[in-house]
Amino acid sequence: GGNNKFPPSMAMDLMLRVHRRTAKAELSEAVDVTLDHMARGGIYDHVGGGICRYSTDTDWLVPHFEKMLYDQAMVSAIYLDGYLALKKPEYAAVARDIFDYVLDDLRSPEGGFYSSRDADSEGLEGKFYIWTVPEVIAVLGEEEGRLFCKYYDVTDRGNWFERMGHAPAGPKNILHIPKPSEEFAKSQSLEVEEFKKKLAIWREKMRSVRSKRVPPGLDDKILTDWNGLMIASLAKGAAILDEPKYARAAAQAADFILAKMQKEGRLLRTYRAGQARLT
Repeated sequence: GGNNKFPPSMAMDLMLRVHRRTAKAELSEAVDVTLDHMARGGIYDHVGGGICRYSTDTDWLVPHFEKMLYDQAMVSAIYLDGYLALKKPEYAAVARDIFDYVLDDLRSPEGGFYSSRDADSEGLEGKFYIWTVPEVIAVLGEEEGRLFCKYYDVTDRGNWFERMGHAPAGPKNILHIPKPSEEFAKSQSLEVEEFKKKLAIWREKMRSVRSKRVPPGLDDKILTDWNGLMIASLAKGAAILDEPKYARAAAQAADFILAKMQKEGRLLRTYRAGQARLT
């Protein structure tokens, strides 16, 4: 979870590589547990897609809310690998969701990918992402709103208790999923497929309302190395998920870099506001 020099995605990649050669179940099981908890945790944006920079706790609940391009690239890639190794369609769905977030929020009109979306909005960390019970009910209504709150652990007391620094005041909830959707649906006497339809409807309504909030700042630098990671993951996703739009996005980003970020046969490192610089 911490901001270290060896991201969990790289460790999981190594473990899956060794698993493919040795068939040691403990390696794939460790990756499965990690991917599951990341996807259900607060480190993942359950309304808009995408993964936050790192978790500040062992439960993957409270993230540093910044969304970095390189994390979207490496984490989407490991979810693709997890899907292939573990045959879990939900991991393919997470990869797709991260790709769609990147194309929607971090893609420049010219096709390159921006560096990050900040953690703060209106001077407060995570303000864009957190919810209260009344806010949820105002969007979804009493019955659906209460069910949403139960699924995503939104309570009157809140689940994020940071009161120092730049955190918003008062009760605040980071969306996360304590119980997998199948288990939760059964506990509420709901058909699993019907509940998954509800989740999709809820998400669109919540995203529409959240989009009216002041968004975190955008770091609109385009970095060659981070774009390379994203291009590689999108190309991989296009093949594994059979999704041509990811291949088109990868190709457009590569074309942009080759056209705008080269000088005398060498790639330049950064591009912003029409100017490429730094060899």
